[in-house]
Amino acid sequence: MWKRTPHSYTNRRWTIALAFYECDLVWSTDSWGDDSVVLVVAHAWCLKIPLAGNLSVQLSVAQATRSLATLLAGGITLVESWEIASESITNLELRRRSSSILPMIREGRSFTESLEFAGWLPPLAIDMIGIGERSGSLREMLDEVAVFYDAESEVRLEQLTTTLEPAILIVMGGVVITILLAIYLPIIQSISGGASITGGR
Repeated sequence: MWKRTPHSYTNRRWTIALAFYECDLVWSTDSWGDDSVVLVVAHAWCLKIPLAGNLSVQLSVAQATRSLATLLAGGITLVESWEIASESITNLELRRRSSSILPMIREGRSFTESLEFAGWLPPLAIDMIGIGERSGSLREMLDEVAVFYDAESEVRLEQLTTTLEPAILIVMGGVVITILLAIYLPIIQSISGGASITGGR
């Protein structure tokens, strides 16, 4: 009897993650162009998918805050750092919202207030960043946010795997059956046709 082992579970979990990554490559700027309306709409729609949308947000938070912390540590200004960090966000809708707050930061409004205006970061992330900004430890807090949302994305990925695994198994089974039918049906038809000719004689 087949048993679920930690190793087999991990393999299937990362297989699903890889499938999402390959899907993201299909909907990439290399295929559609940076300004493709289709691509932006598709990325916005992906954010509305249960579990998957939350996973995309959490991964983007971790990615953007880690990049921002690294850039700030290198002595780059907040405006320039956020401009670069926002470009690292894979989801184009979230990237668009992040870039839209650059004028607010240049005008002197607080980074936390600007992020609230962007409207996509989770409230907890904004609260943590706000604490860091007010206490003068923004870079350190950004690292904490990145670590936290890396862990949260792991949990979300596990939930997504559990939800999608039965459907993926069904689809894979259907693909296997289709391949087998494509291989063996012509052989069966050929044998049946030969038997009919022999019987007619």
